[in-house]
Amino acid sequence: MATTSDALAGFIVDPNPGGTKLYNANANSNVSAFIANVGSGGPTINVQTTGNSQTGAGFAIIKPSDSLLTQVVFTPTDPTLFTAFNFRGQIAPTGYTGIIKLTIVDLSDIHFDFTFTGVAGPNSDFASIGVYSPDFDTIKSATLWADAGESFKTVKQIQFTERPPTTTKVPEPFTMSLFGAGLAGMAALRRRRKSNSGAAAA
Repeated sequence: MATTSDALAGFIVDPNPGGTKLYNANANSNVSAFIANVGSGGPTINVQTTGNSQTGAGFAIIKPSDSLLTQVVFTPTDPTLFTAFNFRGQIAPTGYTGIIKLTIVDLSDIHFDFTFTGVAGPNSDFASIGVYSPDFDTIKSATLWADAGESFKTVKQIQFTERPPTTTKVPEPFTMSLFGAGLAGMAALRRRRKSNSGAAAA
């Protein structure tokens, strides 16, 4: 079950998560930050963890190394590329409540906060958790964290979905009003030019 504290429609829970998996060109050991790709050689994602982490190379999982893994932040280098995000993993047994939180920040710095309850575990894989934008909003960052007192045993099968190249985000009302004002200004200018040319001909 998931709830969101934001009523905006920019991002909603994805009932059928999918996408391209995050790929590590190299193994990482005892780090709190590293760079990965969406697909082998694809767009880059900056990854930061609260608590040092380790990964293998390839489509590998993120695991804690010398401390608890409580939060992972994924920041695309290009914030205009991705319209969906999902992940799987395991919650560690200590303090287990089955709650995971996810915050998506979009290109306009609007926050979409999701709380997922009843997440399977501990020490067993939970099903893919994901969100997407039906109006092609894009992801500036995706932050996931365990509930207070919990931590992740693993975070894996992280996937992003690119915005189709022929689509753009649906304009917001303010953008539409600016667009309308621009059209009205162009129409007034055209009328003025027509009036001036008519006067010159007379």
